[in-house]
Amino acid sequence: MVLICVVVLCSVAGAETVFERSFQEMGYEDFSAEGALQQACGKIEFIYPSNADAFSEENYTILSINAVFVPAISPAATIDVNFNGLGIAKINGSEFKCNETNCWARAKMPRNAAKENTNRIDICLNTSNTTTKIVLDNNSKIGLYKIADFSEKDSFITTAEPKEIVIGETTKITVILHNKGSDSAQVEIKYARPIAENQAAFAFVGGRAFAKQEIGAGEKIEIEYEIKPRVLENITIPPAAVYYNNVFGEEEMRFSELVTIHVREPDKNIEAFIGKSKEKLMTNETANITISIKNKGRDPLYNLQVAPTMLAGMHAIGASQQGIESILPGETKSVDFQVSANSPGEFEVGCDILFKDLGQTESPCATKLVFAQPQIPPEIIAGLIIAVLGAALYIYIMKS
Repeated sequence: MVLICVVVLCSVAGAETVFERSFQEMGYEDFSAEGALQQACGKIEFIYPSNADAFSEENYTILSINAVFVPAISPAATIDVNFNGLGIAKINGSEFKCNETNCWARAKMPRNAAKENTNRIDICLNTSNTTTKIVLDNNSKIGLYKIADFSEKDSFITTAEPKEIVIGETTKITVILHNKGSDSAQVEIKYARPIAENQAAFAFVGGRAFAKQEIGAGEKIEIEYEIKPRVLENITIPPAAVYYNNVFGEEEMRFSELVTIHVREPDKNIEAFIGKSKEKLMTNETANITISIKNKGRDPLYNLQVAPTMLAGMHAIGASQQGIESILPGETKSVDFQVSANSPGEFEVGCDILFKDLGQTESPCATKLVFAQPQIPPEIIAGLIIAVLGAALYIYIMKS
């Protein structure tokens, strides 16, 4: 299975904080879980400020967890988050973003779970064998923000049209980034690695595989490009990745959905024949031949290479092979060649048709050409006889 990789880089511009409160400001202390494979839970209760519209579609409630992991952070150490009885997240240690002094993780709260009166957040710290102590710092906070949002499943997608193709056919890849948030972002869409690295699997035909621009709240960015698969298999376009700076200045990442292209062998049913200007020629005379190919199958045929085949004593004049980019079902395409022979004889001329993407060759046509030794015309012979007789008579007269 071949994979082709694309990346989107984003940074949030001008994200707005509506309100923000730390646990310390709300009167809560640090709490911790100590010992291997231990759990400790705490609850945080708060009420949204009356002047902050927590239920507006423009405002996002985000929990910011500031935690300390001792002696080291590990993926096996986790923190469970519930919001008003609804399980929100299970954050493992590898998801925390750490600087020199702090490690932070963010959890977006569903708007439909919020309450107008008291809201409750339950947080459980789960240690592991390697992380034997977790401290939840009361610098952790809850807040309302306006953000650029790419977290919904359909916010960032990759599609292919068509998904079912024959080898050599092109397909259009479309990447769509939809900002479902309430703030704008400056985005850059590009491949994670050079397209050339995937050339064994497909060829980049054309289009636009990158973008760099601002995306406003509610807006979409769409890019399209074409690829031509070179292998008979399922080619999975891996998820595009979106990186962006969140409202806290941290780099975040999201992935798009996978899309798979099925590449199959075409229905190869061809009829070929050779046309010729004349059948009998003199040696070293040029014969013009035309190789015509009709596609009698149900699929288009792509990337063909056509060449005449000849017996020893014959040779091509000019190109010995020519390419045909495509032949549609029911269509006939022709290519012209010139051949000749140095010696007389009857020669069979055939054709080889190479399906380059499949590495398969067929030889479906044949014809004959006759090359004869040139003869001296009778009038030339008569002229030579007269010339010889005249010369002999001249010599006789001179001697007499």
